[in-house]
Amino acid sequence: QNGWEIFPIDEDRLTFDAKMVSKADGEIYLIEFGFDNYKEWPLFIEFIDPTNGQRGTKNAYPSGPDSFFHTDGLICNQVSRKSYSGPHKDWQLAGWQSHPQASGLKTIRTLLLAISGRINDTDFYKGRMT
Repeated sequence: QNGWEIFPIDEDRLTFDAKMVSKADGEIYLIEFGFDNYKEWPLFIEFIDPTNGQRGTKNAYPSGPDSFFHTDGLICNQVSRKSYSGPHKDWQLAGWQSHPQASGLKTIRTLLLAISGRINDTDFYKGRMT
């Protein structure tokens, strides 16, 4: 109903991929979600460039007016494990769900909805990051 394509779980790697298309400009976003140790740890979220398969590059990510889609090639929020090794080495993995910024994004479904909402909001979404 949201227009997402969710690919089968890779049981060996404990990942699944999602494909979303921005209604604002038709850009395709491929996202890998790693859920080993989830819910103790947040998800590992990686955007993949649909044109060349490169992972975590700026061009793989959407752009917006805030730092949720961070220019370091990550989602900058407690719900993204990649943030903890990137710009927020001071954050603690333990208890990530109790952080105020993670409040509305504690499930995979709500995180998918947040990403989709951002790339489809013409007032918020600024196209593909370059």
